[in-house]
Amino acid sequence: RVIIDRQVPRPFRAVAVPGEALAIDPGAGGLIASVLRGGQPSPQAFGFFFDPPEPLVFDPKIIDEGVVTLNIQGPLEHHDRGWCLSYEAIDRVLRCAMVHGDVRAGALRIDSPGGVAAGMGELHKSIRSLMRETGKPIYAFADEMACSAAYSLASACREVWTTEAGHLGSVGV
Repeated sequence: RVIIDRQVPRPFRAVAVPGEALAIDPGAGGLIASVLRGGQPSPQAFGFFFDPPEPLVFDPKIIDEGVVTLNIQGPLEHHDRGWCLSYEAIDRVLRCAMVHGDVRAGALRIDSPGGVAAGMGELHKSIRSLMRETGKPIYAFADEMACSAAYSLASACREVWTTEAGHLGSVGV
């Protein structure tokens, strides 16, 4: 039995209730019911988990004294779906930025817990290859977190920096 309950404590979306099977909040309940009925959830259905990422774009106006900084935030996924920032988008925008004539170096400003493994290794290799092809360094700054797959991306860069309170690393990487 499932109980839709507005009192489910945040950040939890589902809580076991003694004597009952499960209590879930209305947002999660609507999503689960939709999927159980055979529907496909839209990215907006996941708004209660996280906001969609800001689009990652290269604009020559963001070049600062020859350095282009790309913000990589939130969970990471393999393909462009709009739910999370994808390895495909990062690769596409980073390549576009690094071949620009005014760019001397790149910086990845990372605040991510990581993401799926599929595609992570290919982007790692692509970052290393891009530095060799262009002769331009790419640096990583963990502003506050580069964990799991995000750490794999950071470790592909020439150097990795973080704050005193920053979180870096991954068991698998």
